[in-house]
Amino acid sequence: MQDDDNFNDDADEELDAEEDDDTFPDDDREVEREMDAAFPKASSGNKLSIFLVDPYPQMALLITIIGFLIVLLVPHAVWHTEVQPGIVAGHLFVGNYVILILATGASLLALKVWNTRTGWLKYGGLTNVVVILLCAVTATADTVAWSLTGQGLFPSIFDSPLLSLMAIIIIFCIYSLWMIKKTPSD
Repeated sequence: MQDDDNFNDDADEELDAEEDDDTFPDDDREVEREMDAAFPKASSGNKLSIFLVDPYPQMALLITIIGFLIVLLVPHAVWHTEVQPGIVAGHLFVGNYVILILATGASLLALKVWNTRTGWLKYGGLTNVVVILLCAVTATADTVAWSLTGQGLFPSIFDSPLLSLMAIIIIFCIYSLWMIKKTPSD
């Protein structure tokens, strides 16, 4: 008699599992809809739209590769060179890497503004991309000039590295992009 009870318990469990599958078939569809809403597919649209759906993995990889290149390609002796009293070239390279990280994040924000806004505010994203890229290129060129020659790009105007000035400009660009995003649409 004990064996019959165990057999019936197993059959009851199988029936309960089948009933759950039959009575809740919409659960899977709801989960799929929630996943589609959380992670939209960018199968339609241009390449920029597809990239801007989730640009962070690609940009994190790019920033990591740039960091490795800075560390590996700059000779060890240059890292410890004092380009001016109190200014070590290694600190300039680290500061330049921070500028590149800021510029990458700000450029992504500007491209999102350019891609999503309408009207004249759309061009605020494009203008900020240009300003941000110019600041990043200027900061990088100034860092290289300081580490090679001990002088910046503009020695008659600036007698210190341009990193802090370029960082401030990029931060103001991020602020202006944030203001553009918060402005109501036309």
